[in-house]
Amino acid sequence: MGVEAIDAEANPGVAFDDEAAVREWVAGLEPGTDHWEQALMVGMYANAHHGPNRTMLTALLGRFIAPYCSQFDTAVDLGCGVGAFTGLLARHLVSEVIGLDTWPMALRVGEAPAGPGPVHAPTLGDDAKLTATSLAAPADQPPPIRWVCGDILNPPLPAGSFDLVTAISVFDSVSNPLVALGQASALLRPNGLLLIAQPNAWAAHVTAPEGWLSSDGEAWQQLVGHYALETIDQEDGFTSALARGPRTQCQ
Repeated sequence: MGVEAIDAEANPGVAFDDEAAVREWVAGLEPGTDHWEQALMVGMYANAHHGPNRTMLTALLGRFIAPYCSQFDTAVDLGCGVGAFTGLLARHLVSEVIGLDTWPMALRVGEAPAGPGPVHAPTLGDDAKLTATSLAAPADQPPPIRWVCGDILNPPLPAGSFDLVTAISVFDSVSNPLVALGQASALLRPNGLLLIAQPNAWAAHVTAPEGWLSSDGEAWQQLVGHYALETIDQEDGFTSALARGPRTQCQ
């Protein structure tokens, strides 16, 4: 369905379902530049979320969402990144699914599985040069997903519009997690469900320590209660991994 409100300068204009196009694009990037780093990072997320982390995402879906699927018509995946979890949601919901992220390049990767073939992601080869890796094609194509380029801290979406709101590994990527929680809550319809899956890893250069949220005990209950939310289920131990960065290995 395309990506809404894309910044043309930040978007490489590459179809990530076209292997030759991806290889040509990354071959033309100068190592160490911002665009080269962006390509490396988006490839890292794509390879992880469509590869080893797919098991974690599928487990989250089965554990927390599948029991309630019959109640959902609309869902938004906040901070959807490359859209692996968004695609899982679309396969299990019968109506509208939106993926929202500030990163245009990741959204382009997210929309690629709607095509006939696999996704091709930038990958750092043994020679320290970027190339392309073909990710496993899904067994079936997801229904149409609406991809929106926007910020979880000020989402361009109407309040009270979604039965399901998900925020997977995103609160530690924003400057103000408390605002992000409030915005996620505001998007819910009455009796809607909010799924937060958050790694035990915070980065002070992204979120000041005084803004870090704890999911333990009475402090958490008071926090969610402030937004008229109630914790109905919680579980620790879902493991995810990335090639580098503060979330190299976290639960």
